[in-house]
Amino acid sequence: SQPWRVGDAPPDHIESSLRAIVGLEIAITGISGKFKLSQNHPAANRAGVVEGLRRRAAPGDAELADLMVRAEESRDGP
Repeated sequence: SQPWRVGDAPPDHIESSLRAIVGLEIAITGISGKFKLSQNHPAANRAGVVEGLRRRAAPGDAELADLMVRAEESRDGP
């Protein structure tokens, strides 16, 4: 089975669809990021993720595991 292509549609369908397309331009005025480190999961799950990251040892895994540990420490307090 082949993926569907626009050219597979009847020409009148394509024409009517093209008339319905509206373009717009949006100016980006800022970008912000947010770390999602499984904070909403139980502590055991978070610990398992840290352990899995350290075991896998792919690029960036150790740094991410460290971030998760620091987030956990700040959650628990000093």
